[in-house]
Amino acid sequence: MRIIIILTIGLALCAVDAYAKPRHRPVEEYWWLCPVDRSIPIRPEYSSVDTLTDNTEVRADSARVVDRGTTFFNGDVEFIRNNNSMLADELAYDKEEDTASIEGNAHIWGPSVLWQGERAHFDFEEHLSRLERGSYWLTGRQGRGRAELLRNNSAANVTRLNHVDYTTCPRQGETWKFSASKIKLDHDADRGYATNALLKVHGVPIFYIPYISFPLSDKRKSGLLSPSFSSSSKRGVDIKIPWYFNLAPNQDATFAPRIIGNRGQMLTGQYRYLGPESKSEFDFEYLPSDDLDQNKSRSSFAFKHQQYYAEHRGFVNALLQDASDARYFEDFGTSLSVTSQRFLDRRLETTYVDSNVWVYGLLQSYQNIDSSIPDAFGPYRRLPQIIAQTLFPEANLTPHFYAIGEYTYFDRDASVSGNRVNIEPTISLPLIKPWAIIRPALGVKYTQYLLTNQQNFDDNLTRAIPTLTVDSQFFLERRFRFFGERLLQTLEPRAYYALVPKEGQDEYPVFDAGLVDFQFLNLFRDNRFAGHDRVGDTNQLTLATTSRLFSLRSGRELIRASIGQIYYFQNREISLPGVPGLDSTVSELIGEIGTRLTSSLSTRATVQWDPETNQTNKSAISLRYAPHDGTVVNLAFRQRRPTTLATPPIQQTDISFRIPMTESWSLIGRWAYSLESEQALEVVGGMEYESCCWGARVFGRRFLRNVDGQFDNAMFMEVEFKGLAGYGRGAQSFLKRSIPGYEALF
Repeated sequence: MRIIIILTIGLALCAVDAYAKPRHRPVEEYWWLCPVDRSIPIRPEYSSVDTLTDNTEVRADSARVVDRGTTFFNGDVEFIRNNNSMLADELAYDKEEDTASIEGNAHIWGPSVLWQGERAHFDFEEHLSRLERGSYWLTGRQGRGRAELLRNNSAANVTRLNHVDYTTCPRQGETWKFSASKIKLDHDADRGYATNALLKVHGVPIFYIPYISFPLSDKRKSGLLSPSFSSSSKRGVDIKIPWYFNLAPNQDATFAPRIIGNRGQMLTGQYRYLGPESKSEFDFEYLPSDDLDQNKSRSSFAFKHQQYYAEHRGFVNALLQDASDARYFEDFGTSLSVTSQRFLDRRLETTYVDSNVWVYGLLQSYQNIDSSIPDAFGPYRRLPQIIAQTLFPEANLTPHFYAIGEYTYFDRDASVSGNRVNIEPTISLPLIKPWAIIRPALGVKYTQYLLTNQQNFDDNLTRAIPTLTVDSQFFLERRFRFFGERLLQTLEPRAYYALVPKEGQDEYPVFDAGLVDFQFLNLFRDNRFAGHDRVGDTNQLTLATTSRLFSLRSGRELIRASIGQIYYFQNREISLPGVPGLDSTVSELIGEIGTRLTSSLSTRATVQWDPETNQTNKSAISLRYAPHDGTVVNLAFRQRRPTTLATPPIQQTDISFRIPMTESWSLIGRWAYSLESEQALEVVGGMEYESCCWGARVFGRRFLRNVDGQFDNAMFMEVEFKGLAGYGRGAQSFLKRSIPGYEALF
């Protein structure tokens, strides 16, 4: 059931406090704060497990049979039949009419509800029942209430209630209550219908609606969804009121008028389609007149489609995005990751995998939404790109053939464009043993360019460069005890040799080439460039080792440490345009270590140290503490020295946390700070409150909005009445992105 709730609810409710010490609990316990209602009696059961469920069993202090087959039972009467059990002071059972009447402190158990009332009447033949003036409890979940009258027709599977209320709060702390003059529950249709519905918070009427329909299960139905509310210094008050349309079992749509205080009225929408092996989504936003931008119309849309084919051997992914102007996401985005976008990706890609081949196809273009980047300096369009590679299995001392081929047509305005074909066949003779894998390999990198807009380049260019690599990996292990703990330690040394001759490549264009980011896994590459426009000349040897420590009791990896370095036997003269060659004899020394000594504490650190300058060029360290009581604390530090003009210096700290202060109150926050510019990149701070039957999150946020150093301030709020409805604007999703390891407790 979804109810409209105004923002002022949460501000009033946050004054309620339930002080208690946090306890150890799994996150999935939704009702963990609710006390046990000890007023609920134990349900009567058949005296024998072998009794057939269509039998009637009655237990009482006394019984009296009168004319016409009516039997009166008195004193702690227990009546069991099918899925119904009854407990009462008095019960009259008419065997001929197959009816039962109950008087005095009656308790009736159905399949999912316990009812307690003054009197009740059951017609078992007609499948009708009537209960008067009592309370009820949902036995499969948290929930209770009262009703003046309940009438149930089991044959039609319809229940009607008069003057009924509902809450998930305990008797001692009834924060909210939902009531109606009449409710009809159609169990076959899984729908409920309420007349004169009223929501009260602490006895104060908050919301009224003359008629409302709500689901009894997870089945979808058209109707009004919970509105969202936020406020920021750039946009002002931002309200969205969504209406949901259940078009078909596999189709739905949502349309939401959005009122942006400083800019105007926007229409947003979403359409979704789910097929047997596919799913699609279309999202759009349209602002007909922007009050802050000369009344211009502004819009954006995104279409996403994913589909399997050929018995799941093939997969298609489509993404089409567009924005009306370059500053659209800067003005309407709500996070740093959105407002910092520079290009909108548009692609249609497919992947096909068979037993011995993998094929990938791509059509890709971009929309430039960064006005500071001319189109001639943006990425190339790929129209198309086709990649194929072999997947033949390796065998010990058996020649192994591997090949990868690529065809791409690159296109960009006012730039060199054209076709590029790249083929790389490789043959190896691997030695595969339990203790080692040694893989010597000979290969050729063949590339041909057929340029259509060649500018200063020849229209037909060809090169073929041989490569020699030898990859040797060894696996050693030992078992030992440490303070009684049985441990397994591995030592995995690795040597990788690569020899690639020099061939001048200044006459070749640069479509997608770039230096590969230097990290541990990239120590074992035969080309220091990404893409195929440049093949780096090298004569190098990589020496590295990895050691792991496992607990033999739990199987958990406790520690993993790696260290490696490349030794160069000649200068590297091949480079990108305007970038000098390299003459260092060794690479940076790179080390990584990760630990998970307990289930709650994990750390990771990487360091890149330049032995020639005796300086650390790049380092990062992170720590996460996440015990099972809902606490999560993340500490991180990142540092990078400007080794080239394209790599600006970075020194950043990042702290994020959710810390329970009591059983009900938690602190949430994040602080990302740039030591280089001496300013905060993003600050989040607020509180989270949880009780048995409701919860709330309130926090503020300040983040860097654009490269000009402008900031945006925003306020988020989310309130949920457990078992009824939630109100908010996706605060929970935002916190999961901002605080790694965060799990909502309600």
